[in-house]
Amino acid sequence: MEVRLDVFESGFQAPPFAVQLGHACSRCRLPGPIRQDRQQCLPVSGRLQASGYTAPATFVLEHGYCRSLYISDPNGMLLEFTLDAPDAERIAAERQADALPTLRRWLGGDHTSNNVYR
Repeated sequence: MEVRLDVFESGFQAPPFAVQLGHACSRCRLPGPIRQDRQQCLPVSGRLQASGYTAPATFVLEHGYCRSLYISDPNGMLLEFTLDAPDAERIAAERQADALPTLRRWLGGDHTSNNVYR
C-alpha cells in the first residue's frame, strides 16, 4: 500500500517542501554558567571526530551570537548543535530593542546584515 502525503482528496498537490525536513537544531544548554555548556558540547565534537566525520560532512560556523556545529547525517539531514555566546543575553536584548526599525529597513530594501557580533 502506498501512502501519498503530497496529494489530497481535492487533487491539490502540496509543494515538495511541505513534507520535507532538511535541518534540525539542538541547543547545548545546562543550568548554570556558560562554562558548563561548553563542556557539554565538547563531547559531541569529539564523538564526531572519533566516528570519522570530516569536512564537508561536518563544519563549524561562528555566528557571533552563537557557535554552530553542523553535521550531515547518512540520510542527508543537516543537524546543528548550537552554543550561545557568553554575552548572548545582552545580544538578544540589543536585537529586541531594534527589531522593528531593522524590519522596516529590511522591507525598505536595505538588506545589510545586523549581525555585528562576528
